Amino acid sequence: MDLKRLARSQFGLLTRDQALAELSVAALRWRIERGTWQAIHPGVYCVHAEVLDWWARASAALLFYGDGAALAMNSAAYLLGLDARQPPLVQIDTPASTQRQRRPGIRTRRRRRLVTVTRRGLTVTAPAFTALDLGDDPRASREDAIAVAA
Repeated sequence: MDLKRLARSQFGLLTRDQALAELSVAALRWRIERGTWQAIHPGVYCVHAEVLDWWARASAALLFYGDGAALAMNSAAYLLGLDARQPPLVQIDTPASTQRQRRPGIRTRRRRRLVTVTRRGLTVTAPAFTALDLGDDPRASREDAIAVAA
């Protein structure tokens, strides 16, 4: 496995398991202690010292919550091109069985049914489900729901 290529495909991020497939625990610890890698979430590392943009923060959230997690609500709308505004929080839907701690900057919901697609290498709720979720938001007006669906 080429860690540099994998990190590039994940917006500069790697999981602990991905890193340990190529590195020893001591080598991973050395990178973190030296500051060449930074821990973003438990078990998720950024392989550069730059500030994370929205895309990297979204990728880090998906890596932390694991298989089955998907960008949702306004995060999904942004990624799918339904909304031009970058959301301040990353919103994630996870399978109902997922038991992970909450993290700052990430809003999560657990769902029994989760239909997803992949866009720009990130898992996101399917467009129809995203539109329904946005229309179901208590802050959305009927006109907002119609605009998203259209």
